[in-house]
Amino acid sequence: MKTLALIAGLIGVGLILFSIRLFIGLRPESAPEAKERHEEGDAEMETLTLKEISHLWTEEDETPSDENNALAGDVIEFTEVAKLWRKPPSATDEANTPPPAFAIEEIAGFYRTMVENRRLVKGARRTVIVEILKLLDAEGACPSVVGKGHAGGGGKVTETDAQYGAEAYSLLATIPLYRHSLAVARKFAATAGKGAMLADCLIIALGHDIGKIPSFHKKYYSTADHPVISKIVLGGIPEYASLPNRQELDAAIGNHHAITPPDELTVQLKRCDHDARAEELASFGNVGVPLLLAEQVTADADRPKTDHPLGSPVEGKFTPTTLELPSWFDADTVLSLLGEMVNRLEETPTGSRWHIVSMPNGLVFANQDALWRVIHRIGGHDPLVKLADANEEMKRNLLHTVVWELSRVKNAIATDLMGRGHYMTQTTVVTKGGKGYSVLLIPFRAEAFGALPSTLESEKPQALRQMVADIKLKIREGATCVT
Repeated sequence: MKTLALIAGLIGVGLILFSIRLFIGLRPESAPEAKERHEEGDAEMETLTLKEISHLWTEEDETPSDENNALAGDVIEFTEVAKLWRKPPSATDEANTPPPAFAIEEIAGFYRTMVENRRLVKGARRTVIVEILKLLDAEGACPSVVGKGHAGGGGKVTETDAQYGAEAYSLLATIPLYRHSLAVARKFAATAGKGAMLADCLIIALGHDIGKIPSFHKKYYSTADHPVISKIVLGGIPEYASLPNRQELDAAIGNHHAITPPDELTVQLKRCDHDARAEELASFGNVGVPLLLAEQVTADADRPKTDHPLGSPVEGKFTPTTLELPSWFDADTVLSLLGEMVNRLEETPTGSRWHIVSMPNGLVFANQDALWRVIHRIGGHDPLVKLADANEEMKRNLLHTVVWELSRVKNAIATDLMGRGHYMTQTTVVTKGGKGYSVLLIPFRAEAFGALPSTLESEKPQALRQMVADIKLKIREGATCVT
C-alpha cells in the first residue's frame, strides 16, 4: 500500500513539472524578441522610404540628394505611371501582329497615325477598331447621309438626315461615309488625348454611322434608323459584344442625334459629329459655319438666373440656348414675311392647315414651322440653317434666338406668357365644334404686324374660324409651359 502511494506521488510530481515546461514553451513572443527575429530573418531585404523611390514617378535618374528637391520633377500622367503595375506585353502582343492592309489610303493613314502606335489602343478594343476600319474600307465609299432618294429612303422609320434641305443633302451625299467617320474620330481623339478612353472614343466615332452602309441599312431600314442599325452591326463583332462597357458605348451611338444626350460621352460624340458636318459644308465654299463649341452657350451662361413667374427650365430637360445673332437677321423682314401668313390657310394633300392665327384679345399665335419657313426664306443660304434642318437642338436654339431678338428690338412677343428659357407657350386650340387639342405656339402681339386686332379678325376666313374658335393658355389653368 505504501509502495502504491509512493508511485502515485512520483507520477503526480512528474505531471506538474511537464505542465510547467509546456507553459514556458508556449508563452507569447515578447516585442523585443519578435523585432530581433524579424531583423534576423529579413536581413537581406532592402528597405526604402517613399521619398527615396519618388524618382520612379518624378523621372529623376538618381535619388535626389537635396532633401528640399526630393519630390521635384516633371508632372507625368497617371497612365504613364501605370506601367509600374501593368502586365508586360506577351509574345502575342499587337506589336508582333502584321498590320492590316487597307485599299483606301485615307483609312490606312488613319490606322498608322491613330491606332498602330497608340499603346492604350490594344487588345479587344484594337480588334474592334480594325474590324470597323475594314468595313469602312470595303463598303464605306457610300454616301454619308441616308433617307432621301436612294436605298434606304421611304422606310417606316424617319432618318434624321432626311430633315436636311435638298441642297445640303445633295452636298453631304458626296462625302463618303468613311471620310465622315474618320473626321469624327479624329475630332473625338483630339478631345480624348492620350487618355484611357481613347480606344472607346475611336470605336463609337468610327462606328456611329456604320449602319448607313447600304448592305446593312437595306436590311433593317423599315424597322430601325441608322443609330440602331449601327449598334446591331457592332454587336456582330465578337470582341465588341464582350466589352464590359458595351452598354455605355451602345448608348452613345444610339443617342448621338438625341436633343438631350444622356451622358458626356454622347455629348462629345454629338459635338464632333456636328462639327465634322459643319466643316464638310464649309468645304463646298460656305464659310463661317458655327461649331457646337462651348463659347456658343456663354451668352446664356452669363445671364442672371433669376426665377421667372412662369417657372424656370427643368433640370435634365432641353433648354434652348441663345446663339450669336446671324448676320442675315432683320426684324422688319421677319415680321413682314410672318404677316403674310396671318389668318391664311394652306392647301395640302391632306386638307387645309393654318400656321398663324389672330385672336380678338390682341394676340397672334404662330407655330414654329411658320417662323422656320421665314428663317429659311431669309437665311437659307446660311450653313447654320442648313445644318439645323437635321439638328433639332440647333434648330430650337436658332428659333429661340430669333424670338427673343424680336422681343428685344420690336417688343413683338408676349414674353409674359412664356417661362424663362422658352420661346413658345402651351395652349389648347378649341374648334368651333368644341373639340380641343394641345399645341405649343409663339405668342406675338398684334401690333407687331402693324394692324389692329379688329382688322385682323375681319380678314379671317370662315373656314379658319371653324378650325380655330378659341386658343386657351395652359398657364392660366395652372400648367407649366414648356418648349
